[in-house]
Amino acid sequence: MSVALLDGDVIAYKSSVCFEIDWGDSKTGDLSRSIAMADVMIRDWTQKARCQSTIVTLSGEHNFRKTVHPEYKANRSGGKPVVYYELIKYIESNYRIARIPWLEADDVMGIYGTSDRLVDPVIVSIDKDMFTIPTRVLNPDKAQRPRKVRAAEALHNRMMQTLTGDSTDNYKGAKGIGAKKAEAILSNCMTEAAAWQAVLAAYHAAGQTEADALRNARVARILMRPDYNKETQEIGLWHINPKQVEWINPASSASTAQPPKVASPRSRKPSPQPATGSSSSLPESSKGCSATSSSKPDSPQPMSTASSKVPIKKRASKSSATKAPGTRSKRSAPNGDVT
Repeated sequence: MSVALLDGDVIAYKSSVCFEIDWGDSKTGDLSRSIAMADVMIRDWTQKARCQSTIVTLSGEHNFRKTVHPEYKANRSGGKPVVYYELIKYIESNYRIARIPWLEADDVMGIYGTSDRLVDPVIVSIDKDMFTIPTRVLNPDKAQRPRKVRAAEALHNRMMQTLTGDSTDNYKGAKGIGAKKAEAILSNCMTEAAAWQAVLAAYHAAGQTEADALRNARVARILMRPDYNKETQEIGLWHINPKQVEWINPASSASTAQPPKVASPRSRKPSPQPATGSSSSLPESSKGCSATSSSKPDSPQPMSTASSKVPIKKRASKSSATKAPGTRSKRSAPNGDVT
């Protein structure tokens, strides 16, 4: 059975903001309608991915990319919708979820999507960044079925992002380089080494440094299975030379603005403060809301993990099957258990 890896950040944000009313001096939301919409999105996205099982991925409270680039997503303001965190609690209690400390939901999908322990995973997200992952991917707003992203395409998309940057996430690329120029720069690059040399040349031509290029490449890279050490909770910051990959544990370097050297691992799990809101009638601005509208949220606070049966490839020495069958179990299971 194949498993759908759903972008839970997007589901929670879209479902909660859709029924929010701004009264000027306060805002109200409708939790029951938000729950209904989230249920529909999870069901429809899973069916569209042609999968029999679901994992909803969620972001952790903190974000390791801010230790690489302190201004990452600093342009976002306004906070979460009123019922957002209550909706997160509902999703956690009723669906199989996955969250890894210091990682975004995108990274969790990337790690699980390239794990050799999941059977035929499909990443389901409206975020174009997920097409930098060499696995099956579905954008439910633009396609009716998932497609396989080949390694060469994933590499090309990642280097494109490094060149152009991402204004939504508040990091700049090479100065004066847009999508058309980036395509031309990478058009003849058949390997990662060749692509990286072309990227460096573009940055140098724009008066920028290799450090600028490397910082943006690390921010742009959605993590995959080799980039995360589950045992130490360390994250590998990309480098073209594998021997120069920097392994960090951001929990032990939370105040460090630049990527630290190898840090001694320890976990950190702050308690969230969920927001609440009252129910209200459907606002005029949300009458067109549907499970296919596209908005990209920030990272949510961490909650607990609910589990259900997910198809996992068997290993000869150790069983990796989950304990609680069914899609609505409230029994807990550790995060990252298929990584």
